Amino acid sequence: MPSYDNFISLLEKDFELAFKTYELDFNTEAFDSKPDAYEIEFDFEFVKPNKIMMVKSGNSGKKATYLTWARQKAVPVTLNSKSPPYFFTSHLSNCRMTFKFHDDQSKSVTVIHVAGDVSQGGTIKGSKQRDELEKMVKTPDVTGERRLSIGGPKGGRKGANFKKKQAKLGTAYYDTCARVFGVRDDSGQWTFYTQNIGRKDELLGFFEVQQFN
Repeated sequence: MPSYDNFISLLEKDFELAFKTYELDFNTEAFDSKPDAYEIEFDFEFVKPNKIMMVKSGNSGKKATYLTWARQKAVPVTLNSKSPPYFFTSHLSNCRMTFKFHDDQSKSVTVIHVAGDVSQGGTIKGSKQRDELEKMVKTPDVTGERRLSIGGPKGGRKGANFKKKQAKLGTAYYDTCARVFGVRDDSGQWTFYTQNIGRKDELLGFFEVQQFN
């Protein structure tokens, strides 16, 4: 039965199952109170039936890097073994996330939140505008890239199978809104989990973003 203790247990044993079973949420405005990326201390709060709220807390011991989006900009942060073990960013709605890995073990990665409020919106021209914003971000040498972009299932395929296939090709897609969370495991490897929350029939639509799927 869903509960706080059950979520914590899953988080320790099976990240994928935790993110499939529970919807993670947080108040974007509360976390977007500072620009760029910053370190926060937070805690989890269980809300029935299966929601986990992430809230700011000064004594929980849980630390994360939070990446705040900016209007018509690409905002980066580089995560590595010295970073807090968790990562999350402003809710995605027409925005793009780009993951630039700097080693073959996924232990160093620059995450870029590319704003979706460009003048051409979600069109092909808008995608090119986001490309230009992304190019303005200078990073260390890159060994692999993954992207998360808006765009529903195509060609009659739908759900996690479609999205995981797209992730292998380099780009994964969410429908209208998504949340992205990163976790660093004991070996130092970063994995990013996306909850596709734009469709009520697929509230916990899930896929991983890794350098090698």
